[in-house]
Amino acid sequence: MGRRRFTAAAASGDHGLLLGLGDDDHPHYFRADCTRAFAGDPIPDGVDTRSIGSAARELRNLYLGDAGRLYWGLAQDVDLGRLAASTLRFGQDQILSWVGSLITQQCLYTLVAGDTNPRLAVRADGRLTWGPGNAAVDTALFRGAASRLDLLSGNSFNLVLGDITLAATRLVDGVDPSMYSKGYLEWQGHAGAIFGVSTAYVGPDGVDATENHTQIPVPEAAVAVSLFIQVLSNTLSGASTVTLRRNGAGTAITLTIPGGATGVFSDVAHSVAFAAGDLASVQVVAGADGPNSLTIGGVTVKFAQSAA
Repeated sequence: MGRRRFTAAAASGDHGLLLGLGDDDHPHYFRADCTRAFAGDPIPDGVDTRSIGSAARELRNLYLGDAGRLYWGLAQDVDLGRLAASTLRFGQDQILSWVGSLITQQCLYTLVAGDTNPRLAVRADGRLTWGPGNAAVDTALFRGAASRLDLLSGNSFNLVLGDITLAATRLVDGVDPSMYSKGYLEWQGHAGAIFGVSTAYVGPDGVDATENHTQIPVPEAAVAVSLFIQVLSNTLSGASTVTLRRNGAGTAITLTIPGGATGVFSDVAHSVAFAAGDLASVQVVAGADGPNSLTIGGVTVKFAQSAA
């Protein structure tokens, strides 16, 4: 058998001497310049079996984990994932924050398919605005001042009443005050002097020792919600007591005037229900130091009108 001689080519470390460097003849490789699209799934082996990155190997503090959930942060403290069909949800106790450079910028809005304008939009300053979807928003609700909500000028508020449940803050003769609507009756007394250790009643024409001379009928069901009294002078050493009375009997609305004190005193902590035709009066029991007196400048009892 004849002999053959094989000569080894000289080794070269210079890639420029290699042939075919510009040939793209390995389609199963991912190009460094990312010009070749994936022909298949870059993460094989079935559903929910691989993650892009991990808690230990993050992509600049972001990785795609189980069931497509996105995680952010060195400790993965923020995450966003699919809760159910067509629903995304952040993790528990997480906050989505948006900062606008202008208070008029919209940070969140909703549309119905085919809309060209928002149906509901939230501005950076918290203003809620509404529109028809095919034109600019035209209705707005916003904070007008401290502890106050305003409607946009020219807007109106239409309330359709059904069954409404309100939480009670206090009971009025055992009745939830949510049963009462706004509307006020104000009753104003006039000046008069009351001597120490005596009982008098304040009425429209001043003070009187006889209660039925000062009683005022309440024209419709209402709730007394506060009592105010102005004391012009007070030379008594003992404390005096002022009580709103209903049909000749004391109620829970009462206040104390310390000896020698003047000014305006009130009880806004108690409420009492009055039926239509009940008689309201204000009793003052003067404190000790008989030769001296207490001068009343006026009394106001405020009523909230009953919805019933």
